[in-house]
Amino acid sequence: MSIFFKTWDQGAYNSVFAAASPVVRKRTEIYKGAYIEGDYGKVVASSKNAQDAEIAAELWKTTESFVESIGLD
Repeated sequence: MSIFFKTWDQGAYNSVFAAASPVVRKRTEIYKGAYIEGDYGKVVASSKNAQDAEIAAELWKTTESFVESIGLD
C-alpha cells in the first residue's frame, strides 16, 4: 500500500513548505493565495470548483450549520 499513500511527514510537506520556507517569503507574488500540491512546493491552478463562488457559499453555509449543530456557535 505504500506505493499509493504518503507517510504523515510526506503528506505534511507542502503545508510546512508554505508556512516556513524562505522561498515562499522571497517570492510572495507567486505563492500568495496559491495552491501547492504534488511535487513538493509546486504551484498549480486550483480546480474550477475551488473557484466557484456558489460552491464556496454552500460550503460556508454547511460549515456554519455543522458548527452550530455541535454547539460551537
